[in-house]
Amino acid sequence: MKPDALSPFFRGLMARPGPDVFNPWTDLDTGTDAEPTAPAARLKRLKAHLSTTVNYILVGEAPGYQGCHVTGIPFTSERLILAGRFRA
Repeated sequence: MKPDALSPFFRGLMARPGPDVFNPWTDLDTGTDAEPTAPAARLKRLKAHLSTTVNYILVGEAPGYQGCHVTGIPFTSERLILAGRFRA
């Protein structure tokens, strides 16, 4: 896939979903984000994940309060990873 083939997808992620909706790709969650640059870091990680060549992609639904909302990585908590409690 060409590097810019996913550009429309990423533009869609950056779109404002509406009032009272948290967008992890643009919004900072001051209660759980460790850094003010967390939304940009999540987007960077997602782009890195999607730029790899894989045979399978596993998608989880409803990962819970310590999952995707903060990290963009399913079923993990950025704070727990940074604290050394989980290994990425």
